[in-house]
Amino acid sequence: MAALLVRLQAWTRSQWRRCLVTGVLIGAIVGVAMGLAAGTRRTDSAPDRYTAWAGGDPSLVIVQLSGRPLTDQTERLPGVTRASALAFVTAFLRSPTDGSIIREPNPFAGDPSVVGAHIVAGREADPARPDEFVVNESFAALLQERFGTVVGDHFQVGAYDQAQVAANDLDSDAAPNVAGIEATLVGIVATPSDFDDPSPTMVFPATFMDAHPDVGVVQTLIAVYVADGAQPAAVVDAFHLLPDGAGAYNVPTRVVSSAARRAVRFQVTALWMVTAVAALSAAVMVMIVISRALRAGNDERSALVAIGWTHRSIAIERAAEGAVIGVVGAMVAAAVSVAVTAAFPLGVLRTFEPHPGARVDGFVIAAGILALFAVIIATAAASTRGSGDPARSAPPPRRMRRSPFAAAGVALSTGAHLATSGPSGGRRSLGGLMAGAVAVAGIVGSVIVGSSVDRIVTRPARWGVDYDQLYGNPYVAADADIVGPALRDPLVSAVSGATIGSISLDGHDVSMFAVDTVRGDLGSTIIEGRAPEADDEIALGAEVVRRLGTGIGDVISATGPDGGTADVRVVGIAVTPDSAGNGASMTFAGYAALTPSASENLLLVDFVPNAPDDAAAQVDAAEAVPGLLVKPASVRALERVTTAPLLLGAFLGGLLVLTCGYVLALSVRARRMDLAVLRALGADARQLRGIVHWQATILAATVVVIGIPTGVVIGRWVVRLLTQALGIVPGAEVPLLALAGTAVGAIVAANLLALLPARRAARITVTALVSDR
Repeated sequence: MAALLVRLQAWTRSQWRRCLVTGVLIGAIVGVAMGLAAGTRRTDSAPDRYTAWAGGDPSLVIVQLSGRPLTDQTERLPGVTRASALAFVTAFLRSPTDGSIIREPNPFAGDPSVVGAHIVAGREADPARPDEFVVNESFAALLQERFGTVVGDHFQVGAYDQAQVAANDLDSDAAPNVAGIEATLVGIVATPSDFDDPSPTMVFPATFMDAHPDVGVVQTLIAVYVADGAQPAAVVDAFHLLPDGAGAYNVPTRVVSSAARRAVRFQVTALWMVTAVAALSAAVMVMIVISRALRAGNDERSALVAIGWTHRSIAIERAAEGAVIGVVGAMVAAAVSVAVTAAFPLGVLRTFEPHPGARVDGFVIAAGILALFAVIIATAAASTRGSGDPARSAPPPRRMRRSPFAAAGVALSTGAHLATSGPSGGRRSLGGLMAGAVAVAGIVGSVIVGSSVDRIVTRPARWGVDYDQLYGNPYVAADADIVGPALRDPLVSAVSGATIGSISLDGHDVSMFAVDTVRGDLGSTIIEGRAPEADDEIALGAEVVRRLGTGIGDVISATGPDGGTADVRVVGIAVTPDSAGNGASMTFAGYAALTPSASENLLLVDFVPNAPDDAAAQVDAAEAVPGLLVKPASVRALERVTTAPLLLGAFLGGLLVLTCGYVLALSVRARRMDLAVLRALGADARQLRGIVHWQATILAATVVVIGIPTGVVIGRWVVRLLTQALGIVPGAEVPLLALAGTAVGAIVAANLLALLPARRAARITVTALVSDR
C-alpha cells in the first residue's frame, strides 16, 4: 500500500496537467448529460410546480353570463373557501397615432391569478390605481411593432357602456359612449393559457370596474376553491340563486390545461430519449478518454511484475489514478449540469416554470457522479490488460522514396495500418469506432427526426388538410347555403360541405368532423380502411381507437349532443383537420341524424390547375370567412418539441468533436515510438503529417459508413413511432443532401482536428527512441 501511495503521489505531480485536462473534458461531457437529465426532470415537474405556485387548480370555474362579478357573494356561499374573478370588460385602447380603437386584444378586469399569470417585465397593476393595466406577451409584441410601445407608456381608452353591449355594438362602427379614461401600461405577463390560445389580452385591476361603473361587462370567469367534502355542484346550484347568477355554468379548468400538459409530455418523452442517448454516448466517450489517458505500457507492466507487483495491484493503482481524474471531473460535471438546467424548460414551455434560472437537482448530481466514478474506475482497472506484443509494433514501409506519389502511398498505407491497429501493434479495440458510429448515427437520426417533425407541423396535409381552402365559421350555424355558389364557380374543381361538432362514443366525448362530399372526395384523410359511406359508418382517429380499445369492423354506440343515439360501425382510421388523430369522421347525414341542429357551416374547396393566386378571394361562399379552423392540439403540441432532435444532434456533434480531438492528440503520443522509427527509416515531416491525416480520414470514413445507414434506420423508426402515436399521416423525411453533408463534414472535421496532432507528429525526431526508453 505504501508503494502504491508513493507511486500515486509521483504520478499526480508529474501528470497533473494531463489529469486536469482529462478531468475537465470528461466533466464537461458528463455534465451536459447530467444537465439534460436534470432539465428533463425539471420540465416534467413544471406544470405541477407552476400549479402549486399559482395556488392550485380551482375546484370549479363558474361562467357568469351577465352583470357585475359576484365574487364577494360567491365567497360567502357554503363550502367556498376562496373566489377570484376575471371579467371581460368593454374597454379598448385607442391608437396613439389616429385615435382608432385597437380591437385585437381581449380586455379584462380582475385578478390575473385566475389564469395563473406571472410578471415577465415591469410590475403588477396596483389596485389603488385602477387605470393601470398589464398585457400578455403577444399584445406587448403587437403594440411594440405598431407604436414602439414600452412599459410605462400611456393610452387613451375607448369603452362601451352596458347598453351598447346589449345592442351588440362592439364590432360595429358605433363610437364608444364612455370616454375620458387614460390608462398606463405597467407590466407584461405570461400565462399558461397563452400556450393554448396566444390571443392578445390586457388586464385592469378589479377596481377598474368600481372606478368606471359605466363600462360594460360581457361575462365573468369566477375561480372557486371549495373546502374538503364540499360538493362543487351544490356551489353552482347556490350560485344560480344569486342576482345575475341564473344561467351560469361550470367549465372544468386547470391552471395548466390538459393540452399543455400533453405538450409537456411530448417534450419530456423526446428529452428522455435524448438523455438516454447522451448518457450512453458520454459513458462510451469517458471510457475511451480514460483508457487512453491511463493506458499502461508493456515495459512498465513487465517491470512492475518483475519486482513483485500483481496484476491486481496494477489495476488498483490505475483505478486510484482514475479516481483522481474523477474528482476533477465530478466537480466540473456538477457545475456544468447546474448551468445547463438554466435553459429548461425549452422554448414556449418555459411559461410553465415558476422559478426560472439554474436549478440544483441533487438526485441527478449524486447519481451522475456515482456513475462517473464507476465508469472511470472500471475502465482504469481494465486498461491494465496488455493489448499486444511490443515486438508487433507497426511495421514501417519497406522503402521511403522521395517521389510525391510514393510518399503519398507510404502515408496512406501506414495511416491505414495505424487506424486499424492498437498502439502496441495489436488489433484495435472496436470501442472507439463504435462510439464514433453511435454519435454519427445519433446526428443522422436527429436530422431525420427534426426534418420530419418540421415537415409535419408545416405541411397541413400530414394532419388531414387535403383541400386547397376552407371557408366558413365552425363556431356558428350557417344561415345560408355556402356550397351551392361554390359549385357554380369555374375555378373550383372539388367541393365538400362540412361541420365540426362533438359526439359521445361508448361514453367518451370525441370531436366530430362530418363531411358531405358534393364533388370530388375532399374530407378526412384515411390512413387505414376506408372513408364512411353509409350513415351508420364512422372513421376514428388512431388516438380514439386506442382510447376506446376498438378497431375496424367493430360496432360502437354513438350519442349526439342533442341526445340522438345510434350504433355505428368503424370502417377506417382517419386523420381529421381539426383534431388530427384524436377525432372522428362521419357523413354529414349520419351526424345530422344524431344532431338535428347541425348545419353545413364549412366549405372545403380544391381549385382547378393553374388557378390564379387570388382564386381563394374570388370564391362566392355566401359571406363565409376563409381560414378559421384552428390547428389541431396534437400538432401544436408537436410544434413545441422541435428543439429536442436539434438538441440531441448538437450535443452529439459537440461531444464527437471534443472527444475525437482529444483522442487524436493522445494517439500521436501513444504512437511516438512508431513514428520515431519511421523517422529513423527516412520518413520526412510531410509524410508523418500525412500518416496522421490518413489515419483520421480512414477512421472518419469508417464511422460514417457504419453510422449513416444506422442513423437512417433509427430516425425513420422514431418518426414512425411518433406518427403512430399522434395518428397522423405517416412518412419520414430523409434529406439526402444533409446526409451527404454529414459524411463530408465528418471527414473534413476529422482532418481539421488532426492538424495539431499531425504537426506534433512532424516534429518527432530519432532522439525519441532514446528519450522514451
